[in-house]
Amino acid sequence: GGISFTFPPGTVIRAGSFLVIGENPAHLQSFLAFSGALGPWSGSLRNEGDDITLRRPDLSIADRVNYRLGFPWPTVGDDPGNSMQRLSERLPSDLGASWRSALPSPGTRNAVTTANAPPAIRQVNHSPLAPTSNSPVTITAKVTDPDGIAAVWLDYQIVDPGNYIRLTDPEYLTQWASLPMNDRGTNGDVAANDDTFSVTVPASLQQHRRLVRYRIRSWDGQLASVRVPYPDDDCPDFSWFTYDGVPSWSAALRPGTTPVDTFPASTMRKVRAWHLLSRPEDVQNCQYNAAFNDGTYRFEGALVIDGRVYDHIHYRVKGQNSTFNTGKNKWKLRFNRGHLLDLPDNYGRSTSTVKTLNISSVPAPWAPWNRGMHGLDEAMAFRLSNLAGAPAPNSSYLHWRVIDGAAESGPSQFDGDFWGLYLAFENTDNLFKEGHDLPDGNIFRLQTTGAGNSVLGQGKGQPGDLSDLNAFTSTTTGYRLGTGTATAAPPLSSIQPESWFRSNVDLPEYFNWRAVTEAINQTDRREQENVVYFRRPPAPAGDGRWMILPWDCDLLYENFDRWGPQSVQTAINFQQYEQISRALLHPAILTEFQNRARELQDLLLNRDQAWKLVDEFLSLITDESPRIIPTGSPINDG
Repeated sequence: GGISFTFPPGTVIRAGSFLVIGENPAHLQSFLAFSGALGPWSGSLRNEGDDITLRRPDLSIADRVNYRLGFPWPTVGDDPGNSMQRLSERLPSDLGASWRSALPSPGTRNAVTTANAPPAIRQVNHSPLAPTSNSPVTITAKVTDPDGIAAVWLDYQIVDPGNYIRLTDPEYLTQWASLPMNDRGTNGDVAANDDTFSVTVPASLQQHRRLVRYRIRSWDGQLASVRVPYPDDDCPDFSWFTYDGVPSWSAALRPGTTPVDTFPASTMRKVRAWHLLSRPEDVQNCQYNAAFNDGTYRFEGALVIDGRVYDHIHYRVKGQNSTFNTGKNKWKLRFNRGHLLDLPDNYGRSTSTVKTLNISSVPAPWAPWNRGMHGLDEAMAFRLSNLAGAPAPNSSYLHWRVIDGAAESGPSQFDGDFWGLYLAFENTDNLFKEGHDLPDGNIFRLQTTGAGNSVLGQGKGQPGDLSDLNAFTSTTTGYRLGTGTATAAPPLSSIQPESWFRSNVDLPEYFNWRAVTEAINQTDRREQENVVYFRRPPAPAGDGRWMILPWDCDLLYENFDRWGPQSVQTAINFQQYEQISRALLHPAILTEFQNRARELQDLLLNRDQAWKLVDEFLSLITDESPRIIPTGSPINDG
């Protein structure tokens, strides 16, 4: 179902020769200087994996490969543009270990071709997945080779708390110990001679808060060797994290002045704990040194969620103007190709596949009167938007713990692993489109009067620059984004007619987004700031209409107008709204918006449903029962 291509009648592959089929033969000519490819095909192949089937004229299967991304398959897709290549045509095509990563070699033998392929290693596992202290851990792997297996070895590396070893550290290359693995039915091996090799790592190696990495090496009867994960993997090791559970925590509102409260382990464990293991200097420079706030994911660490380790991820501080506003700062994490994050929701269910993750520290940096709300701004805004039909990032509360020192806690309440309650949410990028059933269009972030505008997700065959964005924003009013005056909007006669907005804007989705935005009083929206635009693919793949996606929702519920009056005309005068708001100057479109807003007010944006959502979030992050605020109180006037 991914792609379809029918060979022209009479197509022949001669003995010892090769045939190339290209999605875009002209692009192969310019990109790889290769001519003579057949194609194009129809459809597309997924980066994360797909089925490719070669059929004979009678539709019987000649060959099939169900490729995936990441071990036991090669990890490809990043620079320098490697491709998956089979080691030998004699090897089974549906076995990940039959393939390796190398520069493309169209029209010639694969660059990785070998007369003697090394052993095929797959089905690597360790048990238990998340061990506790002094527990033995058994590693198993299936290893096969037609020439027989001469040896299988386990290499392991210990990473102690506060001493995280980065890929670039010399210790990563040198600090490995080894143990032999066997298929004799001993030392953790369940059955002899079943091609599954095993070894048990001594229980003494498992210590609280310790990370253990491991790799597997093997040789066949002709001494061809292999190591997995493959050395060119962005995460060239497997790992487990030993942990005995989150402890209690004691703190005072004002240390030395107010009483000390102890929060029991049951309270501390109510919100899922996420652990970041990193070096102390990296954590310090990321969170508190503005010299490193340049948007570069320069710091390395390991993230652990529910016992699963995402090693060698990179991170940076999140934010722009508000980055260091509160002291409890935000984070942004970047995961490796083939090792993307399965983001769990508040109940542990997988919601999204994420490459770039935002972690908000929920401090309301520009609204100190909202502090103590603990994420009920962003979490509510995203959930309400999704419920209303305006695709928004999925979010999840987390208990953030950073292991950058030997001690788990103390000497003060501000020291140790515990950093507090945070909120994780998706980035609006290409993976966001897949997770929210959006077509493969372009996503743009609008920032700082146009200078910070960027493409967050480029659709297939669409511009990689801002040309389609600038064409749209300039056409809505006849002038380019950010160049209009702040005192007067253009007259109605210079705004596109009603039919233009209906053809170029997904108005029903805009109505949903706008109604939620009004209900939560997102006062930080401006024409140049805090807007994410999405354009559906243009014809023939789609209708090319534009949408707005919710973003930057940490400045809500204010009882004043931060950037000017809120009426439609005066808001446009002050450029408070995004470009699409000009559609509401057409009476028929405004009426449709008001009708949809009333519908959402009846069904969702009301005291009954909205307070139920508040109670749900409160039940996730507190030990207290939900509170229903009486009608007529200052914060619930209906």
